[in-house]
Amino acid sequence: MPTLEDLRSELATLDDDIAELHALQGVAKKPAVHALLRDGLQKTAANRAAISAQIDRAAPPAPAPAPPRESAAAALENPADAPPAPAGFDPSLFSFKPVKKYAWDQKDKTVSVYCDLPNLKDADLVEPKFGQLDFSVYMVGVPVNPGSEQKENYKLDVPALCHKISAAKSAVLRKDHRLVVRLSKLEPGKEWSGLDDSEDRKKANHEALVSSGADTAELLANMYRNADDETREKLSKAAHEGRLKREQQNKGVFTN
Repeated sequence: MPTLEDLRSELATLDDDIAELHALQGVAKKPAVHALLRDGLQKTAANRAAISAQIDRAAPPAPAPAPPRESAAAALENPADAPPAPAGFDPSLFSFKPVKKYAWDQKDKTVSVYCDLPNLKDADLVEPKFGQLDFSVYMVGVPVNPGSEQKENYKLDVPALCHKISAAKSAVLRKDHRLVVRLSKLEPGKEWSGLDDSEDRKKANHEALVSSGADTAELLANMYRNADDETREKLSKAAHEGRLKREQQNKGVFTN
């Protein structure tokens, strides 16, 4: 009968096999090769699940850690609402393409993020991970074309949300080609200035600069540095028009 150490060693070997099979899927071109790799993945994943179950039965239960002592204020600041990480899925075994285009809106209690991805309904796996101030959604095995054996992996990642969320109450919905991420606000009714905290950080930096006694030129330079392309264009235009107006005034020509 294999020992616990033997089982763990076999599990590590199967993880390596799964990673290599996924890598081969990404470069294979012939449908027949893709079919063989897919069958190999399914069989290897089934073996891994069986070994993992054996390890769970053989391993002695870990003693429950003593809860850390903390003040009531600290407990409110860090509520224990984050669900445990899903077993059997390790993102480090895959390579992902980042999803850069998405939209979002908000209601009193929730923030919704929308991402359109062709053939998402046929993905092998859609796995979310939520934190209090971040979330990631891993989409594994999305067909490149309808019915295609060639597949890609994608990741939607927001590492610094505008405000805290309840991880346990957040969820992901898959609707044909659309991914919908529902984030549950930890503070219902609180208005988010953006999906991430970039706008709040820009505002805080600007207010700190104002408080420090910075002159107008420094404030405008800070606004330009933190602005998007559209705002930068408007600031440049306003600066150019202001410079022309001052030059005309210095020449004795006044305009409205």
